[in-house]
Amino acid sequence: MVLHCDISYKEKFEIECGTHRSTSLIITLCGEYEYTTKNTSQKILPFNPVVFRKGVSFRKRIIKPISYIIIRFSHSICDTEILEYDETDINRLRNTVLHIENAILKKTPLRIIEHFVNDILLTSKQKITKENDIAPAYEYISEHFSENINLKTLAQITGYSIQTLIHKFKSHYGITPINCITDFRISKAKELLVNTNLSISQIGENCGYNDVYYFSNSFKKAVGISPLKFRQNSAL
Repeated sequence: MVLHCDISYKEKFEIECGTHRSTSLIITLCGEYEYTTKNTSQKILPFNPVVFRKGVSFRKRIIKPISYIIIRFSHSICDTEILEYDETDINRLRNTVLHIENAILKKTPLRIIEHFVNDILLTSKQKITKENDIAPAYEYISEHFSENINLKTLAQITGYSIQTLIHKFKSHYGITPINCITDFRISKAKELLVNTNLSISQIGENCGYNDVYYFSNSFKKAVGISPLKFRQNSAL
């Protein structure tokens, strides 16, 4: 059941790493972004539907500013993230997406929009992905990034040497394990800076930084401004 649908525009995701709190269907109308979970890593182009599944850990980064349709659901809708279509169905997909865009702009009742959404879901084919034997490391990072994680632990989880772990992880996710840990920590820090009154020191500890100065320096290096300045800007 569709709970809500809207059209939005973003130049940068507020939260780039985390876990989806609800199930949504995202359809980009223009622009590009990179979307990564333990099962997939892909550049998302216009008219490429993506399912943000509740409870799934993710990393996402906007490459070019995006305009997109977001449709939120009350329940799970499929077991894959990237929806794929046969060449013969591409034009049908585009037309359906444009119908949804027009329906949203005209404030058409959700029960009508649901028909178009069902057409998108039923037309898609399940993506057959290559086995990702490095996924346990990514999943471990997403669940334990606030703890003291080292490469030796991640290598043991996957059964590879540290060198092979780094190579395979970067090959699949486009980023090293250490940088992935940092991404999750900084993303969580942004969330806490905006949504809580915790001190900078407390937020650093919650995100895996025992030294507030190291946390501030790492945050500034990743974001371009200090945690305090980020909080102040978010309050404007």
